[in-house]
Amino acid sequence: MARALDRLNQRDSARASYERAGQQLRDISDWLTLRAAGVTDDSATRARLFSSVRGATPRERIEWTDALARERSGDLVGAATRYERLGAMASAFRLRLTPATDSATREAIRDTVVRYIRQKSGTAEARLAVEVLDRAFPSLSPSEELIVARSANASGPAARAVAGYAKGLAAPEVTPKDRVDYGELLVRTGKYSDAAAVLDQVREPENLAAQAAYQRGRALLLGGNGTAARNALRSAAAGYRGDTTGASSALYLLGDLATDDGRDDEADGFFRALYRAYPTSARADDARFRSGLIAFVKGDSREAAARFDSLVRLYPRSGEATAARYWSGRAWAAAGDRAQATAAWRDVITREPLSYYAATSAKRLNVAPWSPPGGQGADRFPNVPAVDSAMRRITQLEQLGMDTEARFEYDALEAAATTPDRLLTTAAALRAHGQTTRSIRLAWKIIDGGTRDARAYRLAYPVIDQTELVRQARARSIDPTLVAAIIRQESNFNPRAVSVAGARGLMQVMPSVGQQVSRSLGYPLWDPGLLFDPDANLELGVAHLASSIRQYDDIVRVLAAYNAGGSRVTRWSAKTGAQDPEVFAERISFTETRDYVRIVQRNAEIYKALYGW
Repeated sequence: MARALDRLNQRDSARASYERAGQQLRDISDWLTLRAAGVTDDSATRARLFSSVRGATPRERIEWTDALARERSGDLVGAATRYERLGAMASAFRLRLTPATDSATREAIRDTVVRYIRQKSGTAEARLAVEVLDRAFPSLSPSEELIVARSANASGPAARAVAGYAKGLAAPEVTPKDRVDYGELLVRTGKYSDAAAVLDQVREPENLAAQAAYQRGRALLLGGNGTAARNALRSAAAGYRGDTTGASSALYLLGDLATDDGRDDEADGFFRALYRAYPTSARADDARFRSGLIAFVKGDSREAAARFDSLVRLYPRSGEATAARYWSGRAWAAAGDRAQATAAWRDVITREPLSYYAATSAKRLNVAPWSPPGGQGADRFPNVPAVDSAMRRITQLEQLGMDTEARFEYDALEAAATTPDRLLTTAAALRAHGQTTRSIRLAWKIIDGGTRDARAYRLAYPVIDQTELVRQARARSIDPTLVAAIIRQESNFNPRAVSVAGARGLMQVMPSVGQQVSRSLGYPLWDPGLLFDPDANLELGVAHLASSIRQYDDIVRVLAAYNAGGSRVTRWSAKTGAQDPEVFAERISFTETRDYVRIVQRNAEIYKALYGW
């Protein structure tokens, strides 16, 4: 009743109803008292209500509630002052602009907002301030547009940054970096021809010109002009030899393109030129790995082993070091040196026991895979009354639709988890309540803190509604650990997850795919909202996965198709050595898909070790 009256702006009646509700719902009475204060015009009455709030988390919201109440009652200056004190400058700007009618006052506020955006450039606060600026002042000067574009380029939205740069490039203070940033932004937003034109204007300084030349090559490539792209990249590599970042990036992309075209010798030349000329480049280790892989698929096993071993020796902290150790083992095994291979694989298992490469190394050595202490028995967690009471409050708040207050309670609960017992109990409570992303985050704190038993790993790799997952998987003859592994990577078992591309739910099914699969399953009707229903998403996702399994003969291609689509799998399958599933995985062109294939396989091995299926 209080919420209904609140929405109707019948504030006095809403306050009385909130207070009556608070008398009956004792666990959340503080939050209901704050709601009552938020609809109260009289400051003395608000002060009385605030004085009765006892909980630490609700008390942190008193000033915010007071600011909101002043805004609703029409005290815009008082509300703006309180928002400024709280650091909510966008709200303060909005309220100060509302009553301002004379041009001098509005221009002064406009200048203040622009200065604030420049000071806070790229932050969430600046993004909110840009929204206020755009609503109040539809027309900005080129200099102001440039300030907005620089901020929106980092904080979003991308469309606002594009519009800002388009006008801001006319500002006298525009720099070559602005042009490079604008060009890269146009690439990210799919405006490839515009990007190439903007980037072509950057001639100095050398480091920015090299970066622009490389990005121009990417823009031409993504725009479908492969010949021009290759020529641009060759020019970038040859013309900016003194710039490590731009030249090495161009060489690496040329190597990647040659690999995709089936010209491994040419690709190897680019990769070797890169790591020899630019050994400090961020791409040198990866280029060395790609070169080693080419030697391996050509059958030059000893040379491949030497290249992989050199990567480990020169770049021991590289993200490719573990992969290089594993592939060094494979290369030495192919060369007939089983002792070297065994040593390499054992080293992988010792250094990175939970990695994809540790799992593959264990299979090569025919040894038992990783298993955590504690086995697959029932988990026990410490009893922490404070966690129980917080979860009771959260449950009641969510039942009443008070999701904002529930989020504050979740944040406080997570922040209070600092001791090992509190971390374990909080993570378990969050998992039970469906807050798997928060639970997983706490689980890694537990593991990093040294508690590495089965409980901690089951918190980091949860399964929600295991019975239904197993039923759906087995109905289509799929290993349920594979389904769990995919869900863990796709959504962290969050049924409300939405990707940037629009994929939804547990298995991140695109609405178009969901519609197609639902039709094949005989659904009587279709609505994209079904993808947020865990059971429906699971059924549709598993059916979609089953179609890939029927099409491909190994799990690596299945996962690549699930992530990137079947047409790309066909193209990648034509590469030399791709008949070996492990080689196929390493030669996937897209970093995201390559990582996805490896991570899901690793997840599946971990799920096998953690749960009884």
